[in-house]
Amino acid sequence: MACALADATCLANSKSGGKGGSAVLSAEYVLTRLVSRRSVDRVASDLQQLGWLGTLHLKGLWSLVPAGEVEVIDPYLDLRGWRLRDDATFALAGEAAAWHLGYLPHRYAGAVSVWVPAGARLPHGLRSHFRVVRLGWTEALAPRLGPSTRLHRAKGLDLTRWAGGLSDLGPEALLIQTAARPGSFRAWADLIPRLESFAVDCGVNDRLVAPLQDRLGKS
Repeated sequence: MACALADATCLANSKSGGKGGSAVLSAEYVLTRLVSRRSVDRVASDLQQLGWLGTLHLKGLWSLVPAGEVEVIDPYLDLRGWRLRDDATFALAGEAAAWHLGYLPHRYAGAVSVWVPAGARLPHGLRSHFRVVRLGWTEALAPRLGPSTRLHRAKGLDLTRWAGGLSDLGPEALLIQTAARPGSFRAWADLIPRLESFAVDCGVNDRLVAPLQDRLGKS
């Protein structure tokens, strides 16, 4: 355990972490920065006992628990880990996207909805914790699905912190989701009073064209 205390000191002084959100540590980080002739799993187990590391639902990843905290409260922590480990392409969708865009009065309490490209799958460890939204869009379309720069400016959103630093469907992509897959959205009662604002943010612009063409081409 003395070795674990030394590892914990190194961990406390580290700057590892996810952009815009809670820190996530990979097995490679633990191996190169903390392990000294000991296995990664042994080091991680010792640091968990000391309260420095928390578990994720992904193999080979742990969360860094801030000093003085008991656990990390971050509904997107596993998604940050997935992005770190696999360079995954995804976007917050449905209720999560609507919440960050200001169309819901409070965060939806159920499982977070996540859009993934056609042919992609959530890692096994995440499948019971997140809801997948499939709209037939390819990974190449991902850069067109988020909110426009104009909308970010109009709403005064901080690009580095908005949506916890994760990709998020913009109003145009969210409109297509709710129209094409209305059953995939579970907070209609909260969204309906804000439909006018939702519609205004969408407007008529070319950000709708590519997703709609891609969607209609697969219908």
